[in-house]
Amino acid sequence: PGLRAPAPALEILKSLRGGTYEMRVDEGIHAKAVGSFADAEAARNLTDLARGFLAVAKLQVAREQPDLLHVLDGIQVRSSGTTVVVNIDEPGDLLMKLKR
Repeated sequence: PGLRAPAPALEILKSLRGGTYEMRVDEGIHAKAVGSFADAEAARNLTDLARGFLAVAKLQVAREQPDLLHVLDGIQVRSSGTTVVVNIDEPGDLLMKLKR
């Protein structure tokens, strides 16, 4: 409710069956989200959508905010069968630069 997303993304998310999320914070931030989807096509489509979003974001910030570009490089999205895995590994020193 109240969440607005592109129609294709909402359709893909309707096939989400469940998932897990784990996060560790030490000198940096390390997170992993795993989603299980009804079919492999939905998992691939979400992976492609996420990768496309990251690519566009990288193009938009590449020249003006190189530190943010490095943050985006720390996000990896992959799929295997009906599973989508998102890994986020961000070094603390880089995150502190963004805070300034």
